Amino acid sequence: MAGSNRDQIGHALEILARALGPFVDRYMGAFLPRGRDWLEVMTDRARREGRPTKMARSDPRLQLRVIVENPKAFREPISRLEFAYAREISEFANKWAHVEPFSEADTDRALDTIGRLLGAVGAEPELRAIQALQSDRHRRQVAMEHGTRFQDRLTWPPSAAAVTPAGRPEKAAGSPLRAGAQRETTPGRMEVTTVADSVPLFLLMWHPGSYRWEGDGYEEAIRDTATGGKSPDDWTVGVRKGGIHPGDRAFMYRMYQQRGLVASGVFTSGVYRREHWDGSGRLAGYADVEWDTVVDYEDRLPLETLKTQIPEFPWDHIQGSGWEVKDPIVRTKLHELWARHVHDLRARS
Repeated sequence: MAGSNRDQIGHALEILARALGPFVDRYMGAFLPRGRDWLEVMTDRARREGRPTKMARSDPRLQLRVIVENPKAFREPISRLEFAYAREISEFANKWAHVEPFSEADTDRALDTIGRLLGAVGAEPELRAIQALQSDRHRRQVAMEHGTRFQDRLTWPPSAAAVTPAGRPEKAAGSPLRAGAQRETTPGRMEVTTVADSVPLFLLMWHPGSYRWEGDGYEEAIRDTATGGKSPDDWTVGVRKGGIHPGDRAFMYRMYQQRGLVASGVFTSGVYRREHWDGSGRLAGYADVEWDTVVDYEDRLPLETLKTQIPEFPWDHIQGSGWEVKDPIVRTKLHELWARHVHDLRARS
């Protein structure tokens, strides 16, 4: 879809509303006393607070407000992080309704957050529509930057991967898994890695000569994520004192021997200070992370492949844990390369 940034966000909000309508109906219907309708409840609340009472059930801003203002009704299907997504989208929706301008970065961020919330509520068709918008934006942005049509060998066909009842991602009719494919984690809930070059991405470092992750939950993380689960953890971000926020992406890079990527996940906190893991008594920066994929280092995405496929990134000169990948093209390539690698591992297992 072409059009202005405002047009694209408006279209994305329409897609979101189609999914949130039945989702809100279902969980508010189960939460409210029999015979009570959530639209009536919100109207009464607005009347008491002196706000306008004209409301439409299909208005995405109202649907998001229902979710944000009634957390007890949605605490089963939505995590705290996903409530934050709803609040963030509400801000974008209000900005859109007041005809405010949107930058490229704002638009990328809005589409990504909408995609994440759609994944949380299990809205697969709507999620695919958002991913199509993101892919189209990425192609146009790269074409504008390079002054030509961009055809990257890591950009895969846009059709999303099928999801089997067991939850293992498989190829849909002739299309390999790509960044943005889904996998089922619990019934009706999709885990998503969106094609979102706007999402901040950081590399965390694992030096096996200094820290034996193998004896501190590594095997458990591999098993948990292989079956669609998550593995909460924390990791040092070196000298970094900030810049990481909940929802930012993380990749784990194994250093020293058998180098390469071994894990991906999402940060669930910002940076905080605590005593360094080495017992020296000095303080170091840490951040909480939730791994969605962890592989054995024998199955890593090797450094040699990273250098060949993403040569513009300084793989031999990463300066410590918490290194931000700032180039949006590199971020997208990295997501796609990792998604392909994990898909190939799953297909062989």
